[in-house]
Amino acid sequence: MTFQLGPYPPAPPREPSVPDEESIPVPGDPARPPLGEPPGPIPVPPREPPPAPDHLMDRLMG
Repeated sequence: MTFQLGPYPPAPPREPSVPDEESIPVPGDPARPPLGEPPGPIPVPPREPPPAPDHLMDRLMG
Protein backbone atom coordinates (compact mmCIF):
# COMPACT_ATOMS: atom_id res chain seq x y z
CA MET A 1 0.00 0.00 0.00
CA THR A 2 1.43 3.35 -1.03
CA PHE A 3 0.73 6.50 0.95
CA GLN A 4 0.47 9.74 -1.01
CA LEU A 5 0.15 13.21 0.45
CA GLY A 6 -1.39 14.75 -2.63
CA PRO A 7 -2.07 14.40 -6.33
CA TYR A 8 1.62 13.89 -7.09
CA PRO A 9 2.72 11.12 -9.44
CA PRO A 10 4.78 8.37 -7.83
CA ALA A 11 8.49 9.11 -7.79
CA PRO A 12 10.57 7.31 -10.40
CA PRO A 13 12.84 4.57 -9.06
CA ARG A 14 16.12 6.07 -7.89
CA GLU A 15 19.39 4.86 -9.28
CA PRO A 16 21.99 3.71 -6.76
CA SER A 17 23.79 6.83 -5.66
CA VAL A 18 27.40 6.99 -6.78
CA PRO A 19 29.30 9.88 -5.17
CA ASP A 20 30.95 12.21 -7.65
CA GLU A 21 34.51 13.29 -7.20
CA GLU A 22 33.34 16.70 -5.97
CA SER A 23 31.21 15.24 -3.17
CA ILE A 24 34.03 13.09 -1.79
CA PRO A 25 35.75 15.05 1.00
CA VAL A 26 39.46 15.46 0.41
CA PRO A 27 41.58 15.20 3.57
CA GLY A 28 43.31 18.48 4.28
CA ASP A 29 40.97 20.47 2.03
CA PRO A 30 40.43 23.89 3.66
CA ALA A 31 37.07 24.29 1.91
CA ARG A 32 35.68 21.30 3.82
CA PRO A 33 36.43 21.32 7.56
CA PRO A 34 36.52 17.89 9.22
CA LEU A 35 33.21 16.63 10.53
CA GLY A 36 32.53 17.42 14.16
CA GLU A 37 34.76 20.50 14.23
CA PRO A 38 33.42 24.04 13.77
CA PRO A 39 34.89 25.89 10.80
CA GLY A 40 37.36 28.63 11.49
CA PRO A 41 39.41 29.49 14.58
CA ILE A 42 37.74 29.19 17.97
CA PRO A 43 37.98 32.39 20.05
CA VAL A 44 39.69 31.73 23.36
CA PRO A 45 38.03 33.48 26.32
CA PRO A 46 40.34 35.58 28.52
CA ARG A 47 41.63 33.68 31.55
CA GLU A 48 41.10 36.60 33.96
CA PRO A 49 38.22 39.09 33.99
CA PRO A 50 39.20 42.67 33.17
CA PRO A 51 39.97 44.78 36.25
CA ALA A 52 37.00 46.67 37.68
CA PRO A 53 37.04 50.48 37.71
CA ASP A 54 38.41 52.12 40.84
CA HIS A 55 35.05 53.43 42.06
CA LEU A 56 33.64 49.89 42.04
CA MET A 57 36.65 48.58 43.95
CA ASP A 58 36.21 51.36 46.52
CA ARG A 59 32.56 50.38 47.06
CA LEU A 60 33.54 46.73 47.51
CA MET A 61 36.36 47.45 49.95
CA GLY A 62 34.24 49.94 51.95
